[in-house]
Amino acid sequence: MEVVEISFAWLLLLILIGLKLAGVGVVAAWPWVWILSPLWVLGFIILSFVVPFSIAIAIRKVWGRR
Repeated sequence: MEVVEISFAWLLLLILIGLKLAGVGVVAAWPWVWILSPLWVLGFIILSFVVPFSIAIAIRKVWGRR
């Protein structure tokens, strides 16, 4: 049997989607952009690491040719 790891953000996302679809509590009144916010927060965190490293690699390649 394979063990599946789930991060806090994915668990939070699943809970928020479930509460929104079930119409439970104040979450039912929230707009979908806030329900799906764990996704775009994760995307922002990933991009905040990928973009600087990509720029650094590009700069090293350009400076390496000189």
